[in-house]
Amino acid sequence: MKCPGRALKPVGLLPMTKVQQYPNRQQPISLDPSTHQERSMLARIQQAKDKDQGFTLIELLVVIIIIGILSAIAIPVFISQSRKAVDQAAQADVSAIAKQAATYFIDNDADLTVVATAGQYKFTSADITATSEPIIVPMSDDEFTVEITPATGQDGTNYTVTLTYDGGTEGDDATIAYNAATGISGPTPAAGAGG
Repeated sequence: MKCPGRALKPVGLLPMTKVQQYPNRQQPISLDPSTHQERSMLARIQQAKDKDQGFTLIELLVVIIIIGILSAIAIPVFISQSRKAVDQAAQADVSAIAKQAATYFIDNDADLTVVATAGQYKFTSADITATSEPIIVPMSDDEFTVEITPATGQDGTNYTVTLTYDGGTEGDDATIAYNAATGISGPTPAAGAGG
């Protein structure tokens, strides 16, 4: 008999599986594929746990060799970049000194000299007196040395700023020069250095 508005549910029925009992075994074997997959998965996980003991010597050696190869590639690139940075710093200093010299020659006629001291380039000339404002350019590196040539007869179109420095791409005592007529040139290796 049906009750209006209520569905009848079967009571006491279990899913049907085929189980075969073997006399030599203590547990029945299920022929249900999902149960077999679960057991085989658990067995694989347990087997993986038993085998998990760390890295082998070969695996560690392979990792060390890979790190060595990467280091062999990266270290020379880093050194090259740091040398290029020294070249760029020297070029920036020469450019800053040359701009100050050009500004100086707009209003003055006396020859300039530059002295590198205490982290700065200080200009001296007959036109720069103790009461006038000093011309100072910050240095990128205390090891840079600078010279303005010619020593006499300088003017706004006739002077060369030469900066000598170590540690760049051209080796020690390399130079970068700024000529009023031609602009920046270099870096140039030291005479007799061979590049």
